[in-house]
Amino acid sequence: ETFPSQMEDVPSDPWFPREDDEVVEGKKEIGCRRVEYREGLNVGYRYYDTAKKSVLFPFGHGLSYASFKYGQIRIASFTTQKEEEIQVDLEVEIQNISNVAAAEVVQCYVHDVESTVYRPEQELRAFSKVFLEPGEKKLVSFNLKSDAFQFYDIGAKKWVVEPGDFEIRIGSSSRDIQSRTSISIIGVGQLASAQARISHPVNTDVSSSTPLTVDNDKFARMMTGDKESSSSSSVTPKKKSTLFQRNSQVIDLKSSFFGRMIRWFLIFATSKFVDSDAAANQSIHKVAESMVDRSPLRALALNSFGYLSFRKLDRLIAFLNFWRKE
Repeated sequence: ETFPSQMEDVPSDPWFPREDDEVVEGKKEIGCRRVEYREGLNVGYRYYDTAKKSVLFPFGHGLSYASFKYGQIRIASFTTQKEEEIQVDLEVEIQNISNVAAAEVVQCYVHDVESTVYRPEQELRAFSKVFLEPGEKKLVSFNLKSDAFQFYDIGAKKWVVEPGDFEIRIGSSSRDIQSRTSISIIGVGQLASAQARISHPVNTDVSSSTPLTVDNDKFARMMTGDKESSSSSSVTPKKKSTLFQRNSQVIDLKSSFFGRMIRWFLIFATSKFVDSDAAANQSIHKVAESMVDRSPLRALALNSFGYLSFRKLDRLIAFLNFWRKE
C-alpha cells in the first residue's frame, strides 16, 4: 500500500464520503450519502506513479538490514500464438551484497508503451519472495500470461490485449525499478473499441501539480462509454430511496425508532469489544461510533460469526421498512 504525503493527494479524497445536500423531486435531502468511484483506474500506486506524486512510502516498500543487487532481465521464452495464450517466461538474478541473511520481495510490473486507451503508468503483475544468505545469488523466475497485458474493454465486453510494445520492469518497489526489458506483441490482439476510448481516453490528465479532477460529464462518459452522456444521465441517481436495504449505512437507521435502538446497541457492543472500559473512554466510543455508522447493514451478517444469516438480515430490514412506512 502507498502512504501518501498528504490527504489531499489521495485520488478519492474529493468524493469520499460524499455528503452533499441534494434536491430530489423538489425536496432538499440533507446530507445525502453517496459514494462515487470517480477515480476510476487511478487507485493506489497506479495513480501516484502515473501522476508522479511524491509519497512517504511507495507501494512495495519495505525496510531491511541487507542490500540487494539486481541483474538484467532475461526472456527465457515468449509465445504469442493466440491472444488468450500469450506466455512470457523471464528470470532475473538477485544477489545479497550485505553481510546478513535477509529476504527480498522481487516485484514485476508491466507498462503499456502506447495504448489507445488510458492505462496507468505500470501495473504489478507478479512478485516473489526470495531468501538469501550473505553474498548468495538466486535466479527469480516469473511466468506472465495474457492477463498480464490485458485491460477490460466495456464496448467489446471482454478482456483484450492491444498489439504493440510492452516494457517489463523488475524492482523492489513501484518507485525502485532495478531492471527493464521490452517485448512486442504482434499478430494477435485487437485495438480498443470506440466505447472504451470514450470511457477512458488516452489523453486523461493526471498531473503531480494538481489534484485529480473528474467533473460530472467526464464521470458519466467514464461509466457509460457514450460521448453524449452528461451529468443528467442515469449515472447520477434521480431519486434517493427511503427504504433500507443491505447496502444502507448503519447511520441511516437514525431515521427509524427501532433502527436507533439497533444502532445504539451496535455502537455499545463495538466499544466494549475494543475496550472493556470503553464507557470511561470517550475517544474509543467516538472511534466505535464512526466505524459502525459507516458500515453497510450487510456487514452485520458478515461479521456475526454465523449468528445472523443474510436471510435473517433481510427479515430484519423488512421489519424496519414496515415500521418506517408513512
